Amino acid sequence: MPMKLRVLNNTLRFRLSQSEVVRFIAGQRIQSSVVFPGSGVLHYSIVANVDNAPATALFDQDGIAIVMPGEAVATFADDDVITIDASIGSDDRSLVIKIEKDFQCLVPRGEDESDLYVHPRSNVC
Repeated sequence: MPMKLRVLNNTLRFRLSQSEVVRFIAGQRIQSSVVFPGSGVLHYSIVANVDNAPATALFDQDGIAIVMPGEAVATFADDDVITIDASIGSDDRSLVIKIEKDFQCLVPRGEDESDLYVHPRSNVC
């Protein structure tokens, strides 16, 4: 299942499968696209910065490209770390980036979720 993108106001939330998290930690670019009927394609990608520079976000005709600090991305290997985030900008127009581990749904939806993380509440009665 490809990386998911959710947008709410000035927050971009990227949800990654288990295999995408492994590739992201290893320094590979994770990317996906939305194809609009007729003409347009929105590409979006995330990658770790090996130089550990602050997070950056680029939006242009090619889509959305996010670069996250390598140190933060490395913490994603810890099973207890569910989200890494960054804020870009310093005023009311700052952009919040959240990279999250994608969980299986508690209620089956008929989708292949075999590469998603087991939901923490899946064993709760």
